[in-house]
Amino acid sequence: MTRVSARTFLAACLAAGSLGFAAPGPRLVQAPMNPAFLAWQQRQLAAIKQEADQALAAKDHRFGYIPEPVAPIALRKPAQDQQFLRALPATFDLRSEGALTAVRNQNPYGTCWTFAAMASLESGLLKAGSGTFDFSEWYLAWFAYHPLSESMPSFYKKTADYGNDPNFDLGGNNTRSTSILSRGTGPVSEASCPYVNGTYTSNDLPKGTESAVLRLRDAHYLGMAFDATTVKNALMTYGALATPIYWEDLCYNSTTRAYRRLNPTDDAHKDETNHLVNIVGWNDTFAKTNFPAGNQPTVDGAWIVRNSWGPSWGESGYFYLSYDSFVYAAVAFSGTTETRGRIYQHDPLGQVGSLGYSDPTCYLSNVFTAQANENLQSVGFYAMTPGTTYEVSIRTGVTGDPSTGTLVHGPQTGTFSTPGYHTLDLSSPVALTTGQKFAVIVKLTTPGYNYPAAVEYAYTNYSDSATANPGESYLSGDGASWEDITGWKASANVCLKAIAAPPASPAPAIQAITPATGYAGSTVTLSGNGFAGATAVNFTGAAATTYVIPNDWELVATVPSGATTGPISVTTPAGTATSGTFTVTAAPEVTVSIAPQIQGYVVGQTKQFTATVTGNTNTAVTWSSTPAGLVSTTGLFTAPASATTSVTITATSAADTSKSASLSFPVRDRNLNTQGSVDVVDLATLSKYYGATGLAVGDAASCCDLNGDGKVDDDDITLFFLGF
Repeated sequence: MTRVSARTFLAACLAAGSLGFAAPGPRLVQAPMNPAFLAWQQRQLAAIKQEADQALAAKDHRFGYIPEPVAPIALRKPAQDQQFLRALPATFDLRSEGALTAVRNQNPYGTCWTFAAMASLESGLLKAGSGTFDFSEWYLAWFAYHPLSESMPSFYKKTADYGNDPNFDLGGNNTRSTSILSRGTGPVSEASCPYVNGTYTSNDLPKGTESAVLRLRDAHYLGMAFDATTVKNALMTYGALATPIYWEDLCYNSTTRAYRRLNPTDDAHKDETNHLVNIVGWNDTFAKTNFPAGNQPTVDGAWIVRNSWGPSWGESGYFYLSYDSFVYAAVAFSGTTETRGRIYQHDPLGQVGSLGYSDPTCYLSNVFTAQANENLQSVGFYAMTPGTTYEVSIRTGVTGDPSTGTLVHGPQTGTFSTPGYHTLDLSSPVALTTGQKFAVIVKLTTPGYNYPAAVEYAYTNYSDSATANPGESYLSGDGASWEDITGWKASANVCLKAIAAPPASPAPAIQAITPATGYAGSTVTLSGNGFAGATAVNFTGAAATTYVIPNDWELVATVPSGATTGPISVTTPAGTATSGTFTVTAAPEVTVSIAPQIQGYVVGQTKQFTATVTGNTNTAVTWSSTPAGLVSTTGLFTAPASATTSVTITATSAADTSKSASLSFPVRDRNLNTQGSVDVVDLATLSKYYGATGLAVGDAASCCDLNGDGKVDDDDITLFFLGF
């Protein structure tokens, strides 16, 4: 990594706004940015891609980590939370706990950061007993650098650092994973968006229509230079930890699967990392002699670490990391399987910096406009230190800054034992009305840290896509006088989210059924209430084949076969409604007819046929022809270019495929006797179709001048074969 001079660091701080914005009252100040991030930024801006100390990483697909812009806060002591007060065993392994999914392989892309985050999230769900999940790393990596929608932009687009691929070698970190997941971009299942270990095509790329199967709830940041007790307790509490390290092959003993690399003391390489892995356990008795000769710790013990280089690497994909190796800011991701609802947010790119008023206490707020009648249930925001205390309030009917409007909730108070992103459930939901402005207000106190407010803003080569509007995000030193932070930086927003859900559906009730009887395949309309979100319609125990819900008081369902006299029921999230009985009768005989009925056709002509289906409410048909391809799906017939003795078109009932109607006819050339021109012989042939006998040539006009122009010619023959 490049050494950053004091002058360069000062210039970077000025560019990032870290010297503050002079506002009336207390001065708004930004926390110093992560020196490792600034050094990485310098390399980006200078386009230095082949530095000596980065020669391995520059083209090595195994990695993919880039530094976070905000330096994690050191956890000074183990968090004094009841869940952490326990006796610790000498060994612990999440594999034996059944709290890890299968080892994956990131090859050939620099996507380690996505694998570490997904493994942590999957492990946390297993640890909590919420089920087994397999999340898509491909989806997370793609939508970091490609917009999902206008409100879900990409972070930025730049040259790949760790490999050659312009989409999947761009790198990331735990902060980026937190930002993407907390905004609601995934996670999606691996089955819906599988990883490609090799060359991919456009068909392999995420579509954005894949359904999220989870919502991020918390990202517990364990901070810099954490102690072993904190990490061990976190593993037993949360599951696998996503952990940045610096990988260097010389530090690895491939026989014992042991790795040791200390944090360099020189500023040019201090806190250097290039890879994200997962700590999944520990072994206090792991022999110090297992580590490479000349690079061995003074005491036994090691972390058990899961890599993302496939199960054939290391010890079935795992290795051992010495306790004294440098580990940078581990994170435990946890989620909730509740995915319904709307996320109100102004920070789709997440935290880039932190602000404050040179005091551990700061008030932050976002103002939103309700998009529907719904209930505000949760808020999400960042805690910058262990022991961060909060007071959350909600105001509705806001007309200006957050102090306007009516206080409808709070203050709701509490403490977070770990830094990171957290979701807080409101003690009671707040009803929102479409178009109503509301403010989420949070008072934060971060012990020993004077920059409590996490903020998003545009930063070159990291969060270029960030935008903001006046009237969205505010900060205050006292909770009374608020400043719009676009005055500090035009692209800045507070990292604070509000999560709302639809109001509870009324108990379902079927009030009327039309018709009262029907047959298999017919449709009925159910009138009532509480149909929103219906998941099943049953007729006397037999499931309806299809159903639609135009609104909450009307439901149209298709009667299944096999149902006899009995009740209709509708199952919804609010419960099951049963009302009345329904009798399935024998379906009437289905008949199909085709119009018009014609006797022949002329080459190259077109004709629109229609089909009539009786005996079923489903009047759809499928069209076919012999020879094939002469009739469209709508019944438009196009005669072939050459004459043929017989063409058949068929209309088949979609309701009963055993019922159909066919029409056969010849397709003739206009020159009926093939003598090169239309003559009296053709006219005689024409008159024969009319059933005349012994017709003289002179009489031809009296029967065959179909268009009344005083002569018998090609136009009359055409009209004849068109059925006129």
